Amino acid sequence: MIDIEINNAQEIASALERLAQATAHRAPLMRSIAGAMESAVLQNFDVGGAT
Repeated sequence: MIDIEINNAQEIASALERLAQATAHRAPLMRSIAGAMESAVLQNFDVGGAT
């Protein structure tokens, strides 16, 4: 059995809250990822699928 002792619970809770806030509005991130994926696919087609 593994026991984990947390000595800085408030710091961890704050970090998790910041992470939750940062990921609450994912649309801009998803648009950016979609654009990068589209560029990669188009480049792959340009070289005949060799990459």
